[in-house]
Amino acid sequence: MIDRVHTKYGQSFKGCATYLLHDKNATTRQRVAWTSTRNLATENPDAAWRVMAVTAKDQDRLKREAGIRPGGKPGKGPVLHLTLSWHAEGAKDLSKEEMLRAAYGAIRAVKLDDRKTLIVCHDDEPQPHVHILVNRVSPEDGRLPKDFNDYRKLSRWAKKYEKERGKIYCDQRVINEKARERGEYVKAEGNKTRHLVEMQQAVNDNNAKKQLEEQHRQKAHAIKERERQQQQRHAKQWAELEVGHRQRVAEIRERAKHAIGQELMQVRNRFRPSWGELYYQQQAEIRYFELEEERAIGWMRNVVRSIDFRSFIGLASRDDGRVKTISQAFELMVSTGARRKALERQHALQDKELEKQQKAEERSIVERMRASQNRQLLVNRQRFQRDRNDLLLIRDLEKARIRADWLEKGRQMRREWERLKQLERDRNGPKNDRNVRHMEQPRTNPSVLLPKEGADQAAKQIDEYRDRFQERRERGRFHERDDDRDR
Repeated sequence: MIDRVHTKYGQSFKGCATYLLHDKNATTRQRVAWTSTRNLATENPDAAWRVMAVTAKDQDRLKREAGIRPGGKPGKGPVLHLTLSWHAEGAKDLSKEEMLRAAYGAIRAVKLDDRKTLIVCHDDEPQPHVHILVNRVSPEDGRLPKDFNDYRKLSRWAKKYEKERGKIYCDQRVINEKARERGEYVKAEGNKTRHLVEMQQAVNDNNAKKQLEEQHRQKAHAIKERERQQQQRHAKQWAELEVGHRQRVAEIRERAKHAIGQELMQVRNRFRPSWGELYYQQQAEIRYFELEEERAIGWMRNVVRSIDFRSFIGLASRDDGRVKTISQAFELMVSTGARRKALERQHALQDKELEKQQKAEERSIVERMRASQNRQLLVNRQRFQRDRNDLLLIRDLEKARIRADWLEKGRQMRREWERLKQLERDRNGPKNDRNVRHMEQPRTNPSVLLPKEGADQAAKQIDEYRDRFQERRERGRFHERDDDRDR
């Protein structure tokens, strides 16, 4: 039998607890029927919200101790304020245990049953209701939960709870849920702000009220439809921008890859004759080596050609495959296989030298082509940044236009309600309007109550004290922020 479910996110435990644990615009606690805590070592509500605030401030430390990197994407804040309101018909049969059971069920619905919680029941309204203050920061690892579709989860839980209680009070919730199950986009009507409710209560002409509400409902629907179309258009523009950027990057890399392949092919074609010449030269040396090995004195000439005599006398020489020590020279004199290996080593070094020249030219070409590719990628990245900045500017301007339309609608709505309110005053006369009589009463200045002689300084001090007291009172009062206040 949950009639309404409200959710609010915030940053200040002190502000929310001050609102929950005191009367409206006062320091007394007459409207607080009872309080309860969950996952806390104390039942004192004033100590409970302070413990929750300390836990939220230690979020980074808790993450480090759990091995999680501090920081991350900012969420909706550590404070979650839920309100469960029952219909006034069932107030007599509603017990504290039943309200606590419902509160625990709502907390489980949003998967926060392991979080520190303060539950406060108020009895200042005809309908029973409880406020639930939840610390969304986990005491184990300091992480915030995923808050996707919390209102939908609570709506489904409330529908199930009403069925268990035996009577459905909020039929629109059931209708909306069935529409969502069919795949339709349905958003519940938002809660009216206090100043709008007060203005509506001051007008008794129901026909004029309904007509004005219908007009502004249509205006709000039109603006919301434009806003939804704008969001879809922006999403499409962002997708097209990113797809175009990725396609240009892929094209640049593909062109660079093709160009590098063409250049490498030209280099290899230029070196192919050199490889052929080297091959025939080495084959001729092998045939001459084999002929010399068959002659009586020829093997000695093979030995001489395989020895680097400059190294024997201490002169510097390059590594061309010839032997450079006396022991290796002696091995050449006694072994045909050693002489053949020496010749093969010379040929391998010649192949390696020619390959080194070819690879050096190929690397030079690849580096040049990569540099050209990087310049093209840089130009493309700069183009993407310009297009992105232009799109951001256009998006912000269009969003600002939508916000201006919402503000203008809110101002126009307030003017219309003030006009109806004024017509009501003119029709009934100021004598029947308690608000007018209250406004017409002059404010009593404390300095007027003091004697005229020698009391100017005292009156000034009293006025200053009154202003400071009012400032402290306003500063300590908890106001729930509503982003859609002017809608």
